[in-house]
Parts: sequence; C-alpha cells; structure tokens
Amino acid sequence: MTPDGPASRAPRSLRRALPAALAVLAVGAAAGALLIVTGGADRSGANGSRAGSTSTTRPLAAGAGDRQLAFLSSDSSGGTDVMLTTGAGGQVRRIARVRGRAERLAWSPDGTRLVFDGDGSGDFDLYVVDVAAKRVRPIVAPGSNEGSASWSPDGRQLAFFSDRSGSFAGYVAGADGSDPRQVTPAGGPPVSDLAWSPDGRQLAYTLDLGTDSEVWTVGADGGGARRVTSLPGASMPAWSPSGDALAVGAQPSGSLGADIFVARLDGAEPARVGRTPYRDAFPVWAPDGRSIYFTAALPGTSGDSAADDVYRTGADGRGQKDLSRSPGSVESEVAISGDGRFVAFTSTGPAGQDVYVANADLTGARDASRLEGRDSWPAWRPPA
Repeated sequence: MTPDGPASRAPRSLRRALPAALAVLAVGAAAGALLIVTGGADRSGANGSRAGSTSTTRPLAAGAGDRQLAFLSSDSSGGTDVMLTTGAGGQVRRIARVRGRAERLAWSPDGTRLVFDGDGSGDFDLYVVDVAAKRVRPIVAPGSNEGSASWSPDGRQLAFFSDRSGSFAGYVAGADGSDPRQVTPAGGPPVSDLAWSPDGRQLAYTLDLGTDSEVWTVGADGGGARRVTSLPGASMPAWSPSGDALAVGAQPSGSLGADIFVARLDGAEPARVGRTPYRDAFPVWAPDGRSIYFTAALPGTSGDSAADDVYRTGADGRGQKDLSRSPGSVESEVAISGDGRFVAFTSTGPAGQDVYVANADLTGARDASRLEGRDSWPAWRPPA
C-alpha cells in the first residue's frame, strides 16, 4: 500500500519496491484488534451514486445482476469493510470488517473464501474470509509483513511474499496459513507480485533489483527458478489463460515510460502489445486469452501526479483502445468477469471513489458500490 491509497495507483517505481515500502509503513501503522462482523448489514449510501457521470453509449448488458461482486470500502473511522453486491448494483451487504487499511481482494476458485492484505495488527498481514460464516481468519507471522496473495487453482494453498526470514521472499502455505515454506531462492533480492500458473505447477514473481526489476518463475515446490525475460524493469506478471505466456509491464531504469509485453515461456522474443506515451502497467488477461486490459498513468492531479486510464489491446498487439470513462476520473484495479462480458473497476473522481461495473468495452458503466466511503479492489465471485 501507499500512504494515499492502494498500491495499484502508485508510480511503478514505488510498486516495484512494495515489500520495502510495506515494512516502512507498518512501523508507523496504528495497531488495532481485528473486528469481525457476523451480520449482513446493508451499508448503501443515503445519497446513492457519488462518482462522475456514467457512460451512455450503450447500456449495461443483461446478466450483470446475476453475478456477485466483492469489494473493499474504507471509511473515516480507520476501518475497512469487505462488501458483497451484484454486478448490477443490488443490495450491498457487509461480510466482515477489519481495523486499518486493506487491499488486493481475491476470491478462492470455489467462491467460498476471500483473501486480502491488511495492516490492522500494525504489520501487513493476510486475512482469509469465510463468506458464508462471515468470519475472518488472520494469517499472521508475528513481527513480519505479508502480501500479494495468490490462490492455487485448487484453492488449497496460498502463495505470498513475506519478510519473516529477514528479507522479502516468496512463500507457499495452506489456505489457513499452515505449513509455510519458502519457494524463492534464499538470500536473494526482494520478491513481490506472486501469481500462480493456471495448472498450479509454477509461480511467477517480480524480483526487485533496486534500480531495476526482473520477472522470474519458480516451481510451486521451490525448484527450477529461472528468469523469464531480460526486459528492463519487467514487473507485475500476469499468466495467460493457457499458461504458456506472461503479460508484464516493462520500464527501463530512469525512463518515465513503460509498455506492456507478452513474454512466452518457450524463450521467444517478448512482443510489445500495449504502448502509450505514459506508464503502462497492471496487465489483466481476458478469459479467452485474446485481449489484455492495462492501465496507463497520465499527467493529472491525483496523489502521485498521475491519473490512470484503462486500455484494452489484442494479445497480438492489435486494436489497442483507450476505454477511459471521462477526462476527470481515474480508473484502476480492473477485474474481468469469468465469461469476459463485464468489467469491474475502481473509479476516482471529484465526487469520490466507487466501484463501477461496465460492459467489456467500458460502456454502460454503473456505480455498483454506492457507499459513502472509499470503495476499491473489486473481485468477481467465481460461479458455484
């Protein structure tokens, strides 16, 4: 996290150094006990939608209301709620509440649990939510910081980074935090951005080299670590649905610009597929593997002197399009529904910060969160 909001809205130079930033922030975080909510309170804002005007080019397609969406909502009291609603913006229900900040919300593959990072203990820890029971379980190693959790495809394990050994390394543990084991090489540079391969056999991660970074893979058992690409400043790997390639952001040291590349695991030369004059980052694959969404940091007035637009490009680099909603809003934290028909994202503008749902081309955008707090990190619930 950054002092002003989720890490996905921070400059890429800061995001690459996230483990170090987490350690510094945790020292100054206010300690507090974990709060658990057992009821399903409706926290809809009295004034309804607060963000900027929605897209009217094409209405939101039928079917959005059949899908459930979780998100995080922070308020002025210093707490964060885990919320559940529908893609069409139905009743908003609170599943759980924690003290402090939270980010990186992610569903288990079976749609029964959620994991997120939070700093309510004074350190950054992982929390797992049992959605049906509305209970939160912290995964805590006292005195350490954890983050960047990724579910294994079978939902039995979590991969994450942790500094419990003294430096930030990649770990795999049971979904309840049991049997943690380090899987990235011992004594290496800090690790972040862990992502599990679709077949569950490998993990991709970012290796922070200080003024540069690289993307590596390692076996889920800790064997066979290797560098995927020599692209300067490569980070934030995202697996293709087929598992044979990674989308990465790459930014040469000292450069203000960055582009999106697809790096195949067979060693072929990485292909540039997304390119704007700005900092292109946070690639997300469409479920069919044919297109990639990413954000481009544009000159603006947000906390890091940049505003994010959402772009979509073909996985072959063709057909890039700016899907941003309006010049006055910042779009980030893109999540795509399992069938690829709908996109959820965080939109920040003069009126506040909300979670929106839109068609795949960002038309028909509708405020799905409708709360008075700062809403972020949408995550589509997998079908039962």
